[in-house]
Amino acid sequence: MKDNKRIELKAIFSSIDLSLIENWIYSKSNLTTLFPDRYVNNLYFETHDYSSASDNIYGISKRTKVRLRWYGSTIIYNEFNGFLEFKRKKNNLGWKDQYPVKIKKKNFNNFILLKNKILDHVPLKNQIEFSNYNLPFILNGYERKYFSTDDNKIRVTLDSSIKAFDQRWSNFLTKKNKINLPNVNIIEFKFEEKFKEDAIQLIKILPLRISKY
Repeated sequence: MKDNKRIELKAIFSSIDLSLIENWIYSKSNLTTLFPDRYVNNLYFETHDYSSASDNIYGISKRTKVRLRWYGSTIIYNEFNGFLEFKRKKNNLGWKDQYPVKIKKKNFNNFILLKNKILDHVPLKNQIEFSNYNLPFILNGYERKYFSTDDNKIRVTLDSSIKAFDQRWSNFLTKKNKINLPNVNIIEFKFEEKFKEDAIQLIKILPLRISKY
């Protein structure tokens, strides 16, 4: 399943400014809550030469990230729904191919079983692509709030309590190797290119600076 191409702009800001941004959203913008808050989990996969990470560092204009995403701060059920996502970007435009994956709790105890489970749920062409991204790399998680303008032209997400854990030296999902991250939050604006001017007007009143749009 493919999302439409859209521009995605992120701004990183200190956690001490979270109340400032939330106040702007709720009282000074035309944004309203789109969905209930959710805890987001992402398990990122890498190639053995870490091409996703290096492409991001060097600013390669066309790049792909592969991740397994699921929701909830704890795994309660023995089987639950997740999504394998090929998140793609070309210049400022981003889109993703997304496939539902039914995950069993026990799959996280063995990465080989988990990868085989994922392969059962994606088309052949994406199985081949996923086989190139078969190194579990980083697990991250965060609290996410969802907003939209009244006309639904612009969507905004606000991420906080961001945590990340290195998976490279483990055969199973682990939170043992925590990555030290700065105490920051992320606000992201997502909109189709035809709504760029509307987004610019909204971003201009944001009490943060976004370097380009």
